[in-house]
Amino acid sequence: MNDAYTSYLSFNKPGQLSKTQADLLKKQNNDAAILKENITVNDEGTFSKKT
Repeated sequence: MNDAYTSYLSFNKPGQLSKTQADLLKKQNNDAAILKENITVNDEGTFSKKT
């Protein structure tokens, strides 16, 4: 997940985050890719992926 506000809402919108909540928010929303795949786009613009 890379949506800090959605994570915040899941904590029921506290006025102040606990250290544990803040650490979890940073861990869950670190801009890391959720999925990485190699794809190939041909000259016609269609793509395929290797499985």
